[in-house]
Amino acid sequence: MFTETSYRRLAVLMASIAVSSPVAAAAPDAYPTKPVQLIVAWAAGGSITTMARGFAKAMGEELGQTFVVEN
Repeated sequence: MFTETSYRRLAVLMASIAVSSPVAAAAPDAYPTKPVQLIVAWAAGGSITTMARGFAKAMGEELGQTFVVEN
């Protein structure tokens, strides 16, 4: 169902978001002013969506910002 390539793409996406989070944490007033949409390219209810929702929750708590997972 999922290939190794799709897991690698997801890992790269998650890593890029994690790397950019210290920049957002340094200036929480400036950006973002709206909820952040995390777009998941797989069907809702799958393991990837579950992982993305957990990631969004952790990022939201860390940055004090609302993260919304969109499928």
